[in-house]
Amino acid sequence: MLIQLNTNGRPINFECDTGATVTLLPLNVYDSIAPRELLCKNTGLNLKTLSGHSIPVVGQALVHVTRGTLNRYLPVVVAEGPGVPLLGRDWFRALGFAVVDVPTKTVLQTRSTSENPADVNIDSARIVAEYAAQYSCSGPGCYNGPPVSLLLDPSVPPIKLNARVLPYAKKEGVR
Repeated sequence: MLIQLNTNGRPINFECDTGATVTLLPLNVYDSIAPRELLCKNTGLNLKTLSGHSIPVVGQALVHVTRGTLNRYLPVVVAEGPGVPLLGRDWFRALGFAVVDVPTKTVLQTRSTSENPADVNIDSARIVAEYAAQYSCSGPGCYNGPPVSLLLDPSVPPIKLNARVLPYAKKEGVR
């Protein structure tokens, strides 16, 4: 899901990632909104992708972010290489987003753009009713779409990847 946020006066499309603990900008995107001199270089951050590859961190900075009438200065991590801007969980509360867990789905609920985003209640029953077709399955692991098949090349060896970080919305049920 892409969310457009005005960042340092420029619109940037962020990919929402509930598994990311920090918000990340590729260096080329950061260069388009702020000078490199404003980067704090010694962050000590060691970031990895879902597949375990290291993400080379260039630095960290504060950026001015607006969404509706909300105005916030928020920290962003700047990384080398190509990629898309990622909206991590560190910005959710400040921007009025909430991750809501409803049966078999995780929904990013947008709250009001009022100055106090914590004042809004999330109606998960309304979300389930609105997307009833997606929730008509009998439980996790069921699928209501056309048949799916995976074509695998037997000459390619399998790759083992570490499990993904547990999404924030699911942590409460695991504790």
